[in-house]
Amino acid sequence: MACGARLGGVARSDERKPVTILFTDVADSTALGERLEPEAVRHLMLRYFESASAVVERHGGTVEKFIGDAVMAVFGVPTVLEDHAGRAVRAALELQEELERLNRELQRQWGVQIAIRTGVNSGEVVAGDASAGQALVTGDPVNMAARLQQAAAAGETLIGEATRRLVGDELEVEEVEPLPVRGKSEPLAAWRLVGTHERRTANWSPLLGREPELRQLREAFERVAYERSPQRVVLMGPAGIGKTRLAREVGDTLAERATVLVGRCLPYGEGITFWALAEVVRQLAGEVDPRAALEAALADDPHAEVLADRVLQAAGLEEATAAREDLTAAVRDLFAALARERPVVLVLEDLHWAEPALLDLIEHLLERTTGPLMLVCLARQELIEQRPRWARETHDSSLLELGPLSQADTRALIRQLLPVGSASDQVREQLATRAEGNPLFLQQMIAFLRETGDSVDVSVPPTIHALLAARLDRLNVAERRAIGAASVIGREFWAEAVAAVTDTEDTTSVLDTLTRKQLLVAPEQSMLEGETGYAFSHILVRDAAYESITKEDRAELHERLADWFEQRHSERMIEIEAILGHHLERAYRYRSDLGLVDEHSFALGQRAAGRLASAGRRAARAREDTAAVGLLQRAGALLPATARGRLELLPAIGESLEGTANHTKAGEIYEEALERALSAGERRVEGLARLGRAHVWFVAQPDIPASRLVEETEHAIRLLEHTGEERGLADAWRLLGESRMYEGRADDGQKALEQALRHADPDTFPRTWNAISFAMGMCLIDGPAHLERAVTFAQEHLAAARERSMRAMEADMLHVLGVALGRQGKFDEARATLSESTAISEDLGLLYMSQWSKRSRGRMELAAGDAVAAERALRESWDVLTQMGLQSSLAETAVPLAETLYAQGRFEEADSMLKGLKEEWATDDASINAPRLAVRAKLLAADGWTRLAEETADRALRVVRPLDWLCLQVDALLAHAEVMQAAGRQRDALASTEEALRIAETKGYEAAAITARALGRTAEAAS
Repeated sequence: MACGARLGGVARSDERKPVTILFTDVADSTALGERLEPEAVRHLMLRYFESASAVVERHGGTVEKFIGDAVMAVFGVPTVLEDHAGRAVRAALELQEELERLNRELQRQWGVQIAIRTGVNSGEVVAGDASAGQALVTGDPVNMAARLQQAAAAGETLIGEATRRLVGDELEVEEVEPLPVRGKSEPLAAWRLVGTHERRTANWSPLLGREPELRQLREAFERVAYERSPQRVVLMGPAGIGKTRLAREVGDTLAERATVLVGRCLPYGEGITFWALAEVVRQLAGEVDPRAALEAALADDPHAEVLADRVLQAAGLEEATAAREDLTAAVRDLFAALARERPVVLVLEDLHWAEPALLDLIEHLLERTTGPLMLVCLARQELIEQRPRWARETHDSSLLELGPLSQADTRALIRQLLPVGSASDQVREQLATRAEGNPLFLQQMIAFLRETGDSVDVSVPPTIHALLAARLDRLNVAERRAIGAASVIGREFWAEAVAAVTDTEDTTSVLDTLTRKQLLVAPEQSMLEGETGYAFSHILVRDAAYESITKEDRAELHERLADWFEQRHSERMIEIEAILGHHLERAYRYRSDLGLVDEHSFALGQRAAGRLASAGRRAARAREDTAAVGLLQRAGALLPATARGRLELLPAIGESLEGTANHTKAGEIYEEALERALSAGERRVEGLARLGRAHVWFVAQPDIPASRLVEETEHAIRLLEHTGEERGLADAWRLLGESRMYEGRADDGQKALEQALRHADPDTFPRTWNAISFAMGMCLIDGPAHLERAVTFAQEHLAAARERSMRAMEADMLHVLGVALGRQGKFDEARATLSESTAISEDLGLLYMSQWSKRSRGRMELAAGDAVAAERALRESWDVLTQMGLQSSLAETAVPLAETLYAQGRFEEADSMLKGLKEEWATDDASINAPRLAVRAKLLAADGWTRLAEETADRALRVVRPLDWLCLQVDALLAHAEVMQAAGRQRDALASTEEALRIAETKGYEAAAITARALGRTAEAAS
């Protein structure tokens, strides 16, 4: 689409267009020169060229040039045609038919005959302005059409795969061996053209979501039948929205009460003016001769034979000799006669292609016919542009606009068209999003999906692209320029931006015209305050407009748009920086594609990288990790491989990858960063890379010894202290604190976390402050500090998070608070608090944190005595961890889940759950190993393995004795007491119970103290 951009001071009108190329040449033409005089050969070839040109032009093609004895024709320039492939194929067939007639002439005159071979191929080309002396079309589809022609035998037409897909089931073809093509890695798929047939009966999809429109059409029919007078209903909507499907449904339901006739208009061809009427006549006739059928329908009229003859003339089935007004009157009399027998429903499809004469005939029928005649006129918006008064509601005419299906109906249609298991949920969602409620688009995408076998991504079929491109190509120059520039901006755009990048005035009036044509809509609210907002009516309209622009124009427009953003909205840079980076990136990429690798392109790449990196770091700070990964990786890809800026992005990318739970990829990024930092002597990046690697070990690789993790973290701290990297130091001290805590040295962990907080400013490094605060809260819960201190800490930091609108931290502090309240025995408050934490995490897409709060909820419910509720919460945690692929973290949920099963008496299930854990997932983590041994001991005791149960319970105690995790010690002691009690060793049970109660009261662990007191009473009573 020509956008009027100027590059290098030269205005261009190049456009990218979907076309079909036809190459045909005379086979063995050299032999003609041996048999005929040069002048005779010239005359013969001129006759052939004239004949070929006439055929091409009759089908709407353009002969670009003659090359020796070959003809190259293009279907789709200068005006894009939505059926360009079908026209080219039919032209190829007619060339062969026309050649038979020409050969009879050549045989009589010179005693020779010729044969032709033809190649037809479709695709996107760059079209220039032929009037300016430029090449009409260039691109790979042109070359491939020539290769097909060269490979064809005399009298044969070969077509390419793209053409076959576009024409679809209208073609009769035979597959041939793929053709090897020089310079192509894959052979060229080819098909031998045998013939075509009329469009097959549509494979109708289920009719969904059209109940209101069906009701209106039925009510219109009832009015026609009751009042016995004509009514016109214009059923209008964009291509593929379901007009024909709806009309056919109405026709089927009315078939028993009315004569239903259907005719369609054609976009091109000879004698198309009244083609729809001709189809109606043929439908009336059925197997009978049309003249006889018409005379029978008009039998009550004394001039039946004359009228029948005139109807045939009007329909183009006989040569017209009568005056136009007489033909019109005959058609009117025919429908009046039919309506006297029973109501008539006349459905006229594709009226936007109708010639004015047919539209005049429809108006005449509406105004002059007597009797119950319902005219159902199916059309796109272009019809109203030709006949604006048809949009007005009158006593005998109405307009029914068909809109898109709802998302619910779209998804229901997908379920009916795609069997269960034939496509992933991701693909189904892409289909629903891309179709935007258009049934034809949806059907075509599903068909294309099946044909290509692409189970990952949904592509736009060439049929849809051609349809939309043809509509856009009919716009005037100003409209095409505006909509092309708008497509560069995006689905939503602004009039001021379009005006700025195209250097045009009165842009708003042009955009309003495009809105009336239903290509654009006015959104309820502009994305940018103060700008006049518009949006494309369908994302595929935007895509078609964008794909029509040459890459050189796209580069220019993207750059101009970025400049406009910087100049006009500099105060909103935080809001729009990612958008700005996108447009600079596109400008750079398109220039690179075109080989424009110069200083200007380099500068564009640098600008784009800077904007994307800034937006990516901001997204990372906001914990929008998926967006951050994409932005940072795109920024890095724009920089030279050895650039320092690219190296510095790697640790940030790794951190955001961890935020998406992709720890494997994050570890690879950290390794790359470390290797390159060591080579470049970049101590800061080295420190961050070591820190990131250590964190991946901590989260996802429990088999790595804690001592190595601590050593790596302390190494990172030394490097970062040397470079003054405050945020890195905060993260490093946090990791050291967490490592110490999970070693069972909670007091040391708390001191390290206090160091971390000194380096973390909540306003500068909110995400880091959040992480440290959460770790500190959990440390206060598990370590030697009284639980009330954990409650106070969580409440203070929760208030700070809410004050700063830090929702992720709000979720984390609610988690800490909920766990602390649960251990204090305040179960109702704990439930509400943990539920709120889960809801916020899920709303933010923080799956790992949401499952953690569910796990904590499960442990709290177990302490409260509701094992069923505990299992439900823990199962949800398990499912999320499995979905995220965090197999090593499953142990953290599996152990409490096994305990809930034990509490419900489901011993075999609990035993199976524990046996499913890998040994290395537990042995290096006391917080998992001690509870695991405790549950194992209770299961052994329940099965009567008393000695083994006692030994296992003792092992659990040995694990927790060296630790200062007081809650963990209490839990192990209570399990030990339960096992001792089952073994009949009441004194040992009482000793463990008393020790557990003393520690629980010191800690404020009231939930466990309640259990300890109950066990103590039981042990005393039994001793």
